[in-house]
Amino acid sequence: MRPIIVLLCLALFGIVAHAQTADTKPAPPAKAAAPKSAAITEEELAQRERRAKARALLVALSSDARTFHDETLRARSLARIADALWQVDAEQGRLLFRKAWDAAEVADLESDKKLQEEVRQQQLRTGSKGYAVNTPPNIRREVLRLAAKHDRALGEEFLEKLRVQKLEAASSATSAKPNPNNLSEAMNQRLSVARELLQNDEVERAVQFAEPALALVTV
Repeated sequence: MRPIIVLLCLALFGIVAHAQTADTKPAPPAKAAAPKSAAITEEELAQRERRAKARALLVALSSDARTFHDETLRARSLARIADALWQVDAEQGRLLFRKAWDAAEVADLESDKKLQEEVRQQQLRTGSKGYAVNTPPNIRREVLRLAAKHDRALGEEFLEKLRVQKLEAASSATSAKPNPNNLSEAMNQRLSVARELLQNDEVERAVQFAEPALALVTV
């Protein structure tokens, strides 16, 4: 399903981009008032039709993505569809981001359980407390970054959920690793998301999202 999702998203990105370009393209000057009015009307109708088609295709694709049994694939697919859909239907995009977050929570929980089991198996085999494993991707943070790019309030909502979940996980753990920067987990996550936005040239969004942490002096 991954190649299909990638190809469909690329095709839909083209449709949305074309619609956006058409929106910003100035109408050519006309000699008479009547032909100019008619040309604008036709262009507006064409733009609306392109947007409607793009929205319909993205919504249909999101319906298929919700049926994926792989929670990681479902979360990533829904988040990317929401990212593409935002320009034509922000409200529907916000809804899909929340569904992507729900799937990402399940995906990260499953990944954490697999990681803990892998660590336990390694320690049993070696008879020591040392281990070497590959850290799984943080799917919630991927969804958070895409959401924050479009809607700061939605990004803050997801960040707060992530903070609470991290605190709950830390309280249930037997020991916690010291924080060399003396930052809370929430601030670390905030700066990580801001760094990813900055790397994707979303400078203004990155500064806005990092702002609460920028007044702190750390290592």
